[in-house]
Amino acid sequence: MESIVLGAIAIAAVAAREWVSAVALRRQAGHLTDQGNRLRSLMFGSADVAMILDANLAVRWQSPAAARQFGLSDQEVLGRAVSVLVHPDQVEAVHEHLVARMADRDAPAREGLPVRVRDGFGRWRETEWTTNGADPAEPQHTLVVHIRDVTNMRHLEQALRQATHLDRQTGLANREGLLRAAELIPDAAAMIVVELGGLTAVGDVHGRDLAEVVLVEAARRLRSRVPAADVPARVGEIRFAVLTHHGAVRAHLLAGQLVNALSAPYLAGGTVAHLSAWAGLADVTGDTDEVVRRAALALRSVRSGPPGGVEWYEAEMETRLLRRSTLEQDLPGAVDRGDIDLRYQPIVELDGRRPVGIEALPEWRHPTLGPVPAAELLPLAEDLGLLARIEHQVLHRSCRLLRDWRRMHPSLWLAVDVRPRELVDPQFQASLHTALEDHDLPHAALVIEIAERHLSDGRDEAHQPATADVAAQLGRLRAQGVRTAVDNFGTGPTSLGRLRILPIDLLKIDREVFEQPAVVDIAVALGRRLGLEVIAHGLEDAADLDAARTAGYRLGQGDLLGAAVPAERLEALLEQHQGTPRGRAGEA
Repeated sequence: MESIVLGAIAIAAVAAREWVSAVALRRQAGHLTDQGNRLRSLMFGSADVAMILDANLAVRWQSPAAARQFGLSDQEVLGRAVSVLVHPDQVEAVHEHLVARMADRDAPAREGLPVRVRDGFGRWRETEWTTNGADPAEPQHTLVVHIRDVTNMRHLEQALRQATHLDRQTGLANREGLLRAAELIPDAAAMIVVELGGLTAVGDVHGRDLAEVVLVEAARRLRSRVPAADVPARVGEIRFAVLTHHGAVRAHLLAGQLVNALSAPYLAGGTVAHLSAWAGLADVTGDTDEVVRRAALALRSVRSGPPGGVEWYEAEMETRLLRRSTLEQDLPGAVDRGDIDLRYQPIVELDGRRPVGIEALPEWRHPTLGPVPAAELLPLAEDLGLLARIEHQVLHRSCRLLRDWRRMHPSLWLAVDVRPRELVDPQFQASLHTALEDHDLPHAALVIEIAERHLSDGRDEAHQPATADVAAQLGRLRAQGVRTAVDNFGTGPTSLGRLRILPIDLLKIDREVFEQPAVVDIAVALGRRLGLEVIAHGLEDAADLDAARTAGYRLGQGDLLGAAVPAERLEALLEQHQGTPRGRAGEA
């Protein structure tokens, strides 16, 4: 009986223990179920998509947001590997990431993984994936993945990047975009920097809107002529750049093509506008900012010449730039102090070497850099706005001396080189007439010279007057008795036929033309028929003199016949030839 009681007690104890265990298990299961339900309820209301993956990375469950956000139905997704949604280029990387997270579910969530996902409509969407442990209902065999649609945000970021690296007006890359492109194109070989001339004048004459239209068209021409692998950019108000893969020869050819394209006439708003262009090039070596600077330095060098020029960077340009910067800094003070000297070069009869005229050439002797000749001084002064003051000094000092020299040589005349901007400036015109009147000189004793390159098309430099305006002013001066001349003929594109309509009295033919005897003969013959005095300019050696005499020149100028000298030395030369019989032409 005792054994029966003991057995009953044992059975009761076991039953009680099992009952307690069952109650605990039911409570735990209920707790887990509640957690899962709460998790799912959160997922139902979330804008992000949640997926529960099994140990094989197949989708066991997805939140309703999958249908709302991506158009993905349960039939398309459940039971299939999540990788079927991933872009092929990212499948391997995403698989490795999920496997690692499955092995370490308790690790804190990392920054979202960028993944391209195909939605239910076949479009690729930009998303970010984060993992957040396991499904509480099956913590050992699952992984919860949250998927956020960031397509719009990526598009916005791309638009902002483009705005940062693009020039809004032309659609080309801006300077920042060019620098960024250089980082991504390691095999780029050359940098081309192109500058436009005349755009400001277009805006002044036709309005800002038309100038903008012309600028946009210039950018279109640039883009259309640059190979697809190269990068065109706008790096300044009137300046473009091209990062090209071409080597030296082809890059130089491309630069020339761009300059020609940008210089062609622009038809806009019923108006034809004209621009000029220059280009500088540099090899792509090292820092891109430095490469752009070198190309811009080459541009600055070629910019001082006629339009259409193309030039490569050379180390010597650094020296020239330093010289230019020093002169720019010191010239204003020199003009204030009256430090600009005048030298005079005689124009003589080839037979007998008798002086018939003189050319006034301003020169500045810089204290450290030495002599700065007129060819360098005058363009520099014009850029600094000092040319009018220098021209005023040249006219008045030279006219005073000419008055005295004409006592020895009554027919002696004075030639002064004038740049287009000064020629049409009323202040210069007033100064010219004042100088003649103050020193009691006839108007015919003064010759105003203009370089041929300024008569090419009137658009060779920014802010320069048109050729028609220059020619008209020459005509007005000529009508008043002042004589006019074209200097350095043969170094520019002016045709011989155009000489018939230019209001000039003298024609200085440059020594470069001497190598073309046929052109020389025609120029001399045409000049005589038009009543022009033709002068052989730039004679340097006996061969030049022989060529000039053979061609029939009567007058000449150059170092062979007399270098430019200070006034006192020229006066000695004039005294030496005093009393020499006068020639018939060139008399004032």
